[in-house]
Amino acid sequence: MRDIGQLILQTNYESSISMTDSKFDQSEFHDMFIACIIMHDLSFQCVEWVEVRALLTYLRRDLQLFSRNTARSDCMKLFIKEKSNIRSQLANLTSRVCLTSDLWTSINTDDFICLTMHFIDKDWHLQKKIISFYLMPPPHDSISLFEKLQSFVMEWKIDTKFFSITLANVSANNTLIEFLRNHLCLRGALFCDGEFFHIRCTAHIVNLIVQDGLKEVNLSVIKIRESIKYVKDSQVRKQKFVDCIKQSCL
Repeated sequence: MRDIGQLILQTNYESSISMTDSKFDQSEFHDMFIACIIMHDLSFQCVEWVEVRALLTYLRRDLQLFSRNTARSDCMKLFIKEKSNIRSQLANLTSRVCLTSDLWTSINTDDFICLTMHFIDKDWHLQKKIISFYLMPPPHDSISLFEKLQSFVMEWKIDTKFFSITLANVSANNTLIEFLRNHLCLRGALFCDGEFFHIRCTAHIVNLIVQDGLKEVNLSVIKIRESIKYVKDSQVRKQKFVDCIKQSCL
């Protein structure tokens, strides 16, 4: 990676030092900035922040800055490019893929469905790619989820490369799996007729176990929380609580 700067020090074989102009690529800087926005989930407006622009122009006076609209457009271009790369990779894939899907609710209560693909590439490296993330309005019944997942599978043309899918351990997903398994088995697309097709999410199962366990100690947990609230409501109570701790440690 090239450093963004105007001067670099170079030492020759005779240990003499000379200063030369570094090679700067405006296009590479542009791509790196776009990658930074995506990697760190920055606002498109960050390219127009006054202090950011002041810092960049200080590093290089002739730097060509761009607007938030250009940043948005370039992020979409990069998305399309990466999506095309994944399609090419899948087209040449000889192994099968495993999928993970779940529903997610945003802070403004909009529901989304996410589909993640896992596979081993030709160099035996495990790959994980989020291939679909779409708005999923109600209803969230088995038929609606089946139609959505089926459309994802057909869009990415992985129906003949399917091995398994991991879903949350809820009753609606049981019917969904039957619909999806039957649809794929009719096309002879599943390994061992789908015997290993459905995998229940271990994290969700553990969460359900913990929730049931917490119900058994729910009254004790409530008492502890209320005690903490009582102590934190007053600085005097906090000090008395600290004094009690010191006395109990003597």
